Amino acid sequence: MINIGQYNQRLATIALVTVLFFLGIAPQDDPLTMPQLAHLILAVGAFPLIIGAMIYFTPTLTRSAPPTGWICWLPYLAMFTGFIAFSAVSQDMQFIVVSGPMGIVLSGGLLYWMWQRSSNALGDPHPGLAWYQGALFFLILGLSTIILAYLLPQWWFPLRGVHQQLNLMGFLGLTTVGTLQVFLPTVANYQDNKTSYRLKNHLKYSALGTLFLAAGGWGLPFCNEMGRLVWLVPLLAIFKSAMLHVDKQKGLSGAAFSLFGALTGFTVLIIFNQYSNLYYLFCFFVFPLVTGALSHLLPIWWWPGAASNNRDLAQAFLARWGFFRLGAFYVAGLATIWNVKWGGWLAGITILFFAIQIMFARRHY
Repeated sequence: MINIGQYNQRLATIALVTVLFFLGIAPQDDPLTMPQLAHLILAVGAFPLIIGAMIYFTPTLTRSAPPTGWICWLPYLAMFTGFIAFSAVSQDMQFIVVSGPMGIVLSGGLLYWMWQRSSNALGDPHPGLAWYQGALFFLILGLSTIILAYLLPQWWFPLRGVHQQLNLMGFLGLTTVGTLQVFLPTVANYQDNKTSYRLKNHLKYSALGTLFLAAGGWGLPFCNEMGRLVWLVPLLAIFKSAMLHVDKQKGLSGAAFSLFGALTGFTVLIIFNQYSNLYYLFCFFVFPLVTGALSHLLPIWWWPGAASNNRDLAQAFLARWGFFRLGAFYVAGLATIWNVKWGGWLAGITILFFAIQIMFARRHY
């Protein structure tokens, strides 16, 4: 039986592996195609970490016991599923009929576990749980869509467009935006009294915006514009609130800078209709988000329980260059606008530097 300490340590290991997979952004002699790069970074890298983080946060959101048993193995199954999905775009599309159902099963299993926890919660579950449940629902829809696209090749391109929007904005978008509303104030050390209101009332906008974008991915006129406008309702509300509070902070940590930079980058990409450009999405959103979140979370996973000197020192060390990492990721993203090849290398070197920080912090604190 895996206890919470063991789960935290394994989740920390998955986090480091995720960061190493992000190195695929750097150009190679034989560079990856965009579908390969997308599945390496998102399916093999980010997907297991997101599943693991959902499992980690759900007991807090439902005021229930820490995860134990079979649910603790889902992040590993998610990584294995991601590898098969990567094989589908790299070698043989037939792997879709394996990776797709596996992803649906593990997502459905996590949804069932969340439902059990919320049913047994002391009082109503935290409204953030609904964002996770909605994200998993869209992931199941997205995986079902790509299976259907494989079975109906005459509809491959429009269904693939739907699949991309459901995964990027439905799964990734709802998960990260729902988490940031609670996590950013925690990391930046401020109180946001409107967080609960936004979580309860803005999920419908994110879900409706995702459905519009999915219809736009199919090719329906004006749906993409409508989806972006609806998605901006929750995004601009979070951004406005964060700006009001962050401006009052002194000595803002590098982790908070990274998270605020990720929120800013994502909002700007939505405004300028560039969120489907995966290079931009990685450099302006995914990389700052993951490095900022892990700067704060990894020491907590390494030393669970009461606060300790080791934890504080490790958090400060990992967050120390967060501002410069954010700037490097932004420059790397901007470099791709002019098709400058060193942009990928800059992002890769920045990620490698963060991976070295992680290993140094684990060894010396």
